[in-house]
Amino acid sequence: MDPLILAAWRGREFELSPLVEATLKDVVARGEGSGVSTTQWATALLYNGLGQYESARAAALQVLEPADGRLDATINWALPELIEAAVRSGHAELARDALKRLSEMTRRRHRLGARD
Repeated sequence: MDPLILAAWRGREFELSPLVEATLKDVVARGEGSGVSTTQWATALLYNGLGQYESARAAALQVLEPADGRLDATINWALPELIEAAVRSGHAELARDALKRLSEMTRRRHRLGARD
């Protein structure tokens, strides 16, 4: 299990913060966009779990609006975090848009017969 994700699931901000900093430094230097988005998703996950919904919303939005403009599979994890954070922080329209996007992605995967 990735220590970054484990710290987020456990709600351990004191563990996650240095891992985020080190991971971002490493993946940005190598140009790994998916590493950046995974870090941002883990941050959103942590903050939703801690009830810090504005911070969770900001982190999830970074996954959906990457600096390099390239989306990756992490969007599948970030959309539910964005929906929760948006609802709980009073951004109903953003939550509706994210839910619509997640629903469309789910229907598309189903039509294609995707299996995990």
